[in-house]
Amino acid sequence: MASAIDICSSALVLIGTNPINSFTEPGAGARVASQLYESTLLRYLTDYYWGFATKKQSLNKLSQEPLNQYKYAYQKPSDLLAVITVRPVQTPYGVWGDFIYSDQSSLDIDYLFRPDDTEMPAYFTKALEYKLAADFALAITNNNSLNQTYEAKAQNEFAHARSIDARNAPPIPLLSSPFTDARNEGYGSWR
Repeated sequence: MASAIDICSSALVLIGTNPINSFTEPGAGARVASQLYESTLLRYLTDYYWGFATKKQSLNKLSQEPLNQYKYAYQKPSDLLAVITVRPVQTPYGVWGDFIYSDQSSLDIDYLFRPDDTEMPAYFTKALEYKLAADFALAITNNNSLNQTYEAKAQNEFAHARSIDARNAPPIPLLSSPFTDARNEGYGSWR
């Protein structure tokens, strides 16, 4: 899979500039790439609940009690970008600083983390390349038309990437609910 340098080099080539071999080499391409890569990546990782960037973890309850509002404090995972789900479901919680607070005596979470660049799937890295090309186009070439072209490509490619990623976790079917039960029982029996 692609490294950060590979992804940035591809984005630079898209806007008609030379690829780079490192973020520290001289030139506008390396300077701009080193400034924009990580923040752009984090922005798009937290834009959607990507399956490839999701972890599950049981949290470690801390011995200290929170000052107010919640009964228990948990250590936040060091690689947490955003909480997706807390279990038990519908558990009120809060994230402040390095801690997650809740009234539950045990807490499991699904959360987003920053995967290694080489572990990101091709459908995501291609979309990221287009987004970086859009940002690089303004910063390096000051070409607004090129920026708009790659911004549109990035939007389309991220929509496509979300669609591909969603296939990895199909929705759980709703087996029974008062709504579906009433709807199915009444089907064909209009009186």
